[in-house]
Amino acid sequence: MLKKGLFIVAAVAILAVSVQAGSYKSEKWPMTLTPVQLTTLPVKMKIGYYIAVKEQGHVITLTQVSGSATAYKGCNTFQYWSNFTGTMTATIAQVVPNVVNGTYSVCFNDYCDATGVAGATGIPIVNGGVLTTVTVCVNLTGVTLYNTPQSSSTVQVATVSIQVVPGDNGGWS
Repeated sequence: MLKKGLFIVAAVAILAVSVQAGSYKSEKWPMTLTPVQLTTLPVKMKIGYYIAVKEQGHVITLTQVSGSATAYKGCNTFQYWSNFTGTMTATIAQVVPNVVNGTYSVCFNDYCDATGVAGATGIPIVNGGVLTTVTVCVNLTGVTLYNTPQSSSTVQVATVSIQVVPGDNGGWS
């Protein structure tokens, strides 16, 4: 009885091995030599973090604040897409050599206090492929223009850098 049961198990195992996925057995190929599906392979992709600014080349132009001879302000808006949540921050660096001396600050419009000084360390990044609008503002106070050469054109006085950092899990749950 044990030998008979063992024989049945061996026969089933051999049958299972002989008809595996990914093989095709036939005495004759179909009449029209059509392709026969042999197997399917899933295709997977590691996407990673993605953020993109819709249009590059934005410029922030500083103009004199009404009622002040030593204060200037300028803002510009840009749009971005992202597939993760996190934080967006901004820094400002005066160009070298210093064209216009003063105190430079940068902030995101919704996170500036009444004087325009940065009121937060950053703003949240929105994910999900939604086109998101951000306004960046630069403030220049304590300007001393008497030692600055006169110019009828605009000159670059600083550069704003936008940085992003993903949240704890990159925004994926």
